[in-house]
Amino acid sequence: MKTLTIYTIDELPSVKAQEKAIDEVRCNMSLGGPAVLGYMKDRLIDAGFDGEVNVEFSLAHCQSDFVQFFGTLDLEAILRTEDLKRIHPELHYLQNLDMDFNLEIRKTRLEHDTYIMQPVVNCFTEPDCPEYTKIFDLPIQKTEALESKVQDLIANRIETIEVALVIYIENLRIELETNGYEILADQSRDEVCVAYARSKNLHFFEDGTIYQE
Repeated sequence: MKTLTIYTIDELPSVKAQEKAIDEVRCNMSLGGPAVLGYMKDRLIDAGFDGEVNVEFSLAHCQSDFVQFFGTLDLEAILRTEDLKRIHPELHYLQNLDMDFNLEIRKTRLEHDTYIMQPVVNCFTEPDCPEYTKIFDLPIQKTEALESKVQDLIANRIETIEVALVIYIENLRIELETNGYEILADQSRDEVCVAYARSKNLHFFEDGTIYQE
């Protein structure tokens, strides 16, 4: 019966085997994942998301790359965000109409089980008639034509908000991806991988492949 020999990372018999072991640790142990996730959540909260924001990413060297995030934006935080200054008047319009609404980045499914981040303005109530007659300088009497005009004006403002959010979240996505790679690069240095293998008492075959018990 053939005896199976396994090694710690320091016991591997060749430099080539040690290099392979380090690559295996880097690819399979998700080094830096918690640090990246923590950074991304903190940055998104700073950018106006509430604390329940959901982050999905894959930036590992051995996987396909993406960063996505979904959740509800905090309206008061968004109204303090300089990068969204151009839609502050649109948001104030909706607030002044006494409308109950929120801003959401929704996870929308496309074909082949792919998903996109879709900004949505969710309106839960109709605008208050006396308010919109004052805001839009329209006749006070309520008519179907008047209501239709108001709905068109509101729809235009909602479209402006959603288009601006598309640009905003794409810039955020690029920022998170760039900084996420920097965190991973730091966490995936050879010496970090070696320290991780030692701390977890990982073992390897002679060629450097991780031994799975």
